[in-house]
Amino acid sequence: MVNFIPDDPNNPRLKYAQEPRAWIFDCHLNPQIPVPSNPLHDRLLTNIEFHEALKQERFGSDSEQEIIGNTRRIYISNPNGVSILSLLRRTPASQVEGFRKLFANYLSPSPVPELSLRETDWWGPGFVIECNLPYLAISTQDRSDTRTLSKDKNLRARDDIDFLNLKSSITPRDQQQRSCVPDNAVLHVAVFSLMITGRSEQHSTTVCLDDEFFDQESRLMSEEEVESLAGREDPITLQPEFKRARSPRAYLLVALEGQLERVVDYHANAQDRLKNSIELYNTIPEERSPAMDQWIKRFPLILNKLVHFNSRLGEKVNHFLTDDVMVGSDGIPYGPLWQGLQAELGAIKSLRAIRRYCGQLRDINTGLEHLREAYEDVRRKRKNDYAAEQQTRDRTIEQVTVAAFGLAIMNLIAQVYTGKPGKDDASSWPTYIAMVVIFNAICISGILCGIETLLGKVGLDTPVPDFPDADIVHNPQDIFRVYLADTLQKLVNCDRLVAYDAIQTSNITGMGDLIIVAPRLRLKGVKPEELAKDLLQKLPRTPPFGCPLLDGIRLQVFFSPNTLSRLLLSYISDRSSSYGYDTSLGLADPTASDRKRKKVIVEFSSPNMASEFQVSHLRSTLIGTYVANIYANMGWDVVKMNYLGDWGKQIGLLAAGWQRFGSEDEFEKQPLCHLLEVNHKIQDLFRPEVEECKTAKTNKQDVTEIESRGLYAERDAFFKKMEDNEPEAIALWQRFRDATVKDYTESYAQLGVTFDEYSGESQVSAESIAEVEQALKDKGIYEEHDDSLMIDFSKHDARGLSLAVLRYRNGTTSYLLRDLAAVFDRYKKHQFDKMIYVVAMEQEMHFHRVTKTLELMGRQDLAERIQHVSFAKINGLPEELKGAKLLSDYLGGCRSMVQTSLDEEEEETFHVDKSEKSVEQLGLAGLFIQDHYHKRNTSYAVDPKKSLSLKGETGAAIQNCYARLLKKLESGPGSFDYATLDHTSLEAEDYAELLRILLQYPDAAHGSFRTLEPSFIVVYLLRIVDQLTATLDDDDEKDWSGLDTATEARYALYENARQVFENALRLLGVSPWSP
Repeated sequence: MVNFIPDDPNNPRLKYAQEPRAWIFDCHLNPQIPVPSNPLHDRLLTNIEFHEALKQERFGSDSEQEIIGNTRRIYISNPNGVSILSLLRRTPASQVEGFRKLFANYLSPSPVPELSLRETDWWGPGFVIECNLPYLAISTQDRSDTRTLSKDKNLRARDDIDFLNLKSSITPRDQQQRSCVPDNAVLHVAVFSLMITGRSEQHSTTVCLDDEFFDQESRLMSEEEVESLAGREDPITLQPEFKRARSPRAYLLVALEGQLERVVDYHANAQDRLKNSIELYNTIPEERSPAMDQWIKRFPLILNKLVHFNSRLGEKVNHFLTDDVMVGSDGIPYGPLWQGLQAELGAIKSLRAIRRYCGQLRDINTGLEHLREAYEDVRRKRKNDYAAEQQTRDRTIEQVTVAAFGLAIMNLIAQVYTGKPGKDDASSWPTYIAMVVIFNAICISGILCGIETLLGKVGLDTPVPDFPDADIVHNPQDIFRVYLADTLQKLVNCDRLVAYDAIQTSNITGMGDLIIVAPRLRLKGVKPEELAKDLLQKLPRTPPFGCPLLDGIRLQVFFSPNTLSRLLLSYISDRSSSYGYDTSLGLADPTASDRKRKKVIVEFSSPNMASEFQVSHLRSTLIGTYVANIYANMGWDVVKMNYLGDWGKQIGLLAAGWQRFGSEDEFEKQPLCHLLEVNHKIQDLFRPEVEECKTAKTNKQDVTEIESRGLYAERDAFFKKMEDNEPEAIALWQRFRDATVKDYTESYAQLGVTFDEYSGESQVSAESIAEVEQALKDKGIYEEHDDSLMIDFSKHDARGLSLAVLRYRNGTTSYLLRDLAAVFDRYKKHQFDKMIYVVAMEQEMHFHRVTKTLELMGRQDLAERIQHVSFAKINGLPEELKGAKLLSDYLGGCRSMVQTSLDEEEEETFHVDKSEKSVEQLGLAGLFIQDHYHKRNTSYAVDPKKSLSLKGETGAAIQNCYARLLKKLESGPGSFDYATLDHTSLEAEDYAELLRILLQYPDAAHGSFRTLEPSFIVVYLLRIVDQLTATLDDDDEKDWSGLDTATEARYALYENARQVFENALRLLGVSPWSP
């Protein structure tokens, strides 16, 4: 903000700047009460007029309690620093938090969608509603945003998209220049930011900051337009009845409805322009040209940007409707803070419109994905054209490679007994490395040969058709896909890669296992519908496929159940616990001889010493466990780290509390409980001093004297002793830390979680702290302000990160400085390739500061290795967990809830038992599954009925199904000869569908790995449970006497289903149920 507003409030820009334009309107909720007229209200205002209007008080002249308008609305079009400064100077103390949110949202160079309503106690009870909608709009250079931040950096990002046009220089001579966007077109980031704050629904202030520099028509009408239209529209809601004041919540919905309609239009327009550009560039000749190369390079960047903005906004609006407002199928809001609108027809109408626009944003996303496919078609076509001239050289290289391979095998035989060279024997190392490389290649070839032998037994031609993108070693679905692609390529005589890409996978029951999309075969002069019909007749009905089905321009291809069982059961059995995963993803260099694995540090849980184990720590533990598990399964070397909050001024305050309230006897009995008790007492004692300091800061008074006495002084003095490594202070701190680690280690073990390191702020080395500070000084980034050392990020193109203290005035270090130094320490110790922080989304700014500071220090290499895996809050807890203070309390509460739930269940639904071990397993499964059922950035409330019932989509129900499967297998054989199984008995519909689901686990696991969303796996598990339940129900009703071979085949299927079931559960951090 420092770089956006004038340094001096009397800056002449305030008098002469005529942009932006603004509008103010005051009104009463009761339309019968007149509002005194004001010449500066309800009309177009310049900057100077806007400033004068804000200076006028909102109270009547006869009584300070008489408010002229209890509802104030402010709209600013394209606000600049002057208008922001005017708002800042007139912001009441009670509205500071709301305005802070407004400015943070609007002035961010990387704006993010926000939609929320929350209560606040910043200056007494009140509320803040925030709505921030970033979007993209096409404009031209002459209508671009001229506002800048530091170093003349644009406030809003923009991209030149003139390259989308097809220039005549690259078209046939008789073709005129064709355009899909105006000349000098740009794609602009724009923001609509709305904030409503107040003490109650009767007294509120609404402020809207809006970008509309690219629009031909402004929301704010001139006086002539008002007269011609017989009235002014409310520029925020775009509705004429603005004088009829609505409640703040209803007003937000109306404004959101109006703005979403505009955003949908802007994004749909951009989508159409991109579509036109693809069509234009698909018509040009095959010769290579600079313009075509430029288009291929830049088009996906613009497309990805539009997808990013559109999908983020759609997800945020959908989350707002489903999780906050909780709109039911009847269109009525049922959310705790929104159900009061059920009687407001206008609000209900707006909600329905918002849902409709949310659906349209999803449709745009779908259309953009189709554009991505169309772009890939064009790119691939050009790539194939350009690659034609390379084919001869490629064949030569291939022949040389084959010859080299043969020579290397001979060399391997000659060197096999030479042994590993010594460290000083440099001359022998190249030969030894070559030997290992060839040996690894032979091992991989052996795996492929094993697969080909298996395929030969099920009646498929070998060798397996070669397609570069297929991974038949780790994903059996790719085996079917390569055989279908090979058949398809031969039938239509197209490029092999085109044939492979024309085939999509499906996980929808009854809609085929593979889908052939006829248009993607790109056959000229053939209609897709006719092509699909022709393929329907020509595709062979032999293994591994059954009879295909026609679906318009698509062809649904089903796997032969007989072939599927023959291939898949052996495939899963051979891989066992590794089925679904690809450990080569964790190799630092898959082609290297040392097979060195990449290393990832996953930091999660991270509670604070002597503080409550909050629900955010609980969710971090659950998600972090999954993240560590999936990286380990994908071949990474994982270091699980618990970074305790064991350093800082809060420890100094705890020490002051220990001197007053500490008891050695109580500490010996229950160390953590007693430390919590001490901490609560000293916090209560400290609270008046904190309030005194807060009041002084609000009144802009110096707080140095307040912070130099009382508990402030005791706290800071003890922490200074810790930083100075004084033995007495360190000894007390060490006692507290040891007790904390011991207690949590025991509780984590109950949860099934272990850590490789219990690190903490205290473990940060003085050397790394000095190294960080020296680098900041050398780069000229470190600044002194009020006797503290800090970074002013606004001076380094990171205005949204504001000021950050690294060392306080008394010389102690801040959390940010210690975190930066910890990055250096960890890299020196582990040489990590990636470091993941599993921390709540509220810490997003902190991690932005960490990575930005590393970049400013010149350590881009470290900044790029850091990833913040964020998550939303757990909003509500059942009564059994509301009093939880420690992790053990949460676990005890879960056990209590499971016991209550089991007592209420009908006995016939039981496949688990009521033993103490079983109760423990069900409780933990309920905890993990309910959390992982939701996407990370979705908040939820813990509901025992949704987590612990033996019916429905719950962790307990999943474990109950697993227990049923175990009991089924108890009466079956312990091992199987897959070569002699009666595979024909598994061709029934239920068995075939279960096989299909088992086949899809690698896709589910890889999708989860790409996004780090455990919900992928939970959805997959629920599909397994549904199908297993149906299959087992049918089995239990049949008489299997005399059908020994069929029974053995069924048990083989169930055993492999159990293995996949177990793999998925363990990936999520859940131990499968066992008696």
